[in-house]
Amino acid sequence: MKHLKFTLLFAIVISLHVSVEAKRTQDYRYIEFEINTNGNETYAVAVLDKREVVTDGSQAPDFVGYVRSTVGIAWPLSTESTSPFAEDVTFAIKNAMEKSGAEVISQSTEYTMGSEEVVEKLKATNADKLVLVTINKWRNDTKSYFNKIATDMIWDLTLQIYDANGEMVAENNVSGLDGALNPSKKTNQALRQELIDTYFKEKMEELFSGMDVPPSSTITGFQLSINGFNCFSSIFYTTI
Repeated sequence: MKHLKFTLLFAIVISLHVSVEAKRTQDYRYIEFEINTNGNETYAVAVLDKREVVTDGSQAPDFVGYVRSTVGIAWPLSTESTSPFAEDVTFAIKNAMEKSGAEVISQSTEYTMGSEEVVEKLKATNADKLVLVTINKWRNDTKSYFNKIATDMIWDLTLQIYDANGEMVAENNVSGLDGALNPSKKTNQALRQELIDTYFKEKMEELFSGMDVPPSSTITGFQLSINGFNCFSSIFYTTI
């Protein structure tokens, strides 16, 4: 009987701890970052989600990662807006580009679309520059401890810029894997959002870092170290 009572008590304690983070969502729309643009040009922007877990139907388009309890139970994280992740990223990019003075036209996509189809949709806007971001990988996996959380991030993002005729004039890719253990007195939800804000800002700014590179320059690949972690970025430019 004592063993049964102990088991029930333990289950209740674990259940309470597991349910602490009831809000399993992540905001991406309102994360601020900087993108340098030519204020005299119009940009058409689209984001295409090609993450395998989405294209194979394992996860919904609003999936952004996992949150785990102390005992390792995992639940999917979704966007706070309830919109597809690609839509939230589009919203954030549009905000960043408009803050730099550009006129931006955003276009929606479906994960079933191909990049050629998306480019044609962008061309139809008659914008000066067409911007396509493809999400190959993006996921955070957060495990909660009693006074800290550990977050693993994986990312693989591709930026392609086209002229008004649909000819690609610039391409960049950033990818990597990183982990962090953060002690904090903040709630797990608040700290996780803070970590995601930092990662997303850094990755977006790195991805778009070449938009203000002078024309006719070529960079084949280089190693970056940002805030203590390494990632590989490959950039290709032609005359913009």
